[in-house]
Amino acid sequence: MAIASAGGCQAPAPPPPVLGRPTPPTTTAPTEAAAPATGPIDAATLFPLQPRSGMMRIMEGPQAGKLLPFELEQADDHWVLTLQGRQRVYLRQDPQGGLVIFREDDLTEQVQVEYDPALPMLPARVTVGSVNEGQARMVVRHLVSGAPRDQGTCHYRVQILKTTQVDVPAGTYPAYIVYAVRDIRLALAQATVVIETAYAPGVGQVAEIVHQQTRALGLVGGTSIQRVELAR
Repeated sequence: MAIASAGGCQAPAPPPPVLGRPTPPTTTAPTEAAAPATGPIDAATLFPLQPRSGMMRIMEGPQAGKLLPFELEQADDHWVLTLQGRQRVYLRQDPQGGLVIFREDDLTEQVQVEYDPALPMLPARVTVGSVNEGQARMVVRHLVSGAPRDQGTCHYRVQILKTTQVDVPAGTYPAYIVYAVRDIRLALAQATVVIETAYAPGVGQVAEIVHQQTRALGLVGGTSIQRVELAR
């Protein structure tokens, strides 16, 4: 899960997805448990809304190798997923049973981002090949004071790419790969953020790669990448 709070420039083209094992030739017999079926699966099964905690390891990006505790906890009518020292993601179920993100906090930059309407995270019924596309209004605020810092729009496209096996430090998981692109246009900056996430049924998020290309208006842009994987 990622926050594009400081602005940036649109990427020439989204990077190709990389999570999961390459598809073996059809003549090769599988040696391990197959990936999950490509049929629909409930969002609540793919990302269970129940309190849990664990550790993620930074595999690529600043502080690679570092372990980060995470925790999912309920707060009134929503849930908060916290990656210690990095971010908080506020999510809830929509009326159909899908999961949506209505706020993200960047704990390193000390900003919060609110989305209206909320951004889709997972549809109620997750089916390979499905696409959800739309636009939301964004408001960026200082995390402590709540003072507005910027505002604009976020055009999003969320695609359920495939099912595959994903190898992470905690083990091997059958997973659904979700590929999300956010094209962000703020008053003072622009950004393109690409988020590729692997969700394992009954477990939740087991791996995520975030590419971000940024440029404050009138300034030279930059590119960042971070990959985290479930460690335990």
